[in-house]
Amino acid sequence: MGLVPYVVGGRSGRAVGQADSPSAEVVRKEIEAFNVKFLEAHQRMDNAAIARMWAEDGVSLLPETAAIAGRKAIAKFRR
Repeated sequence: MGLVPYVVGGRSGRAVGQADSPSAEVVRKEIEAFNVKFLEAHQRMDNAAIARMWAEDGVSLLPETAAIAGRKAIAKFRR
């Protein structure tokens, strides 16, 4: 089973994945760095670190689970 990188909380105002964009490489590196930190926190089972990575108004969309809105609710769910 492979890992699927994903972004949590995201950044607004940037177009990700546009090959002709001069900042596309910078954005790709930011996403990759975030994913490494996120995965490492999961591997350490560091729920506090994981919760801090979520935006205050982030929404967790897990399979077969109702949407969980807000950093506090997500942190509570992860306990």
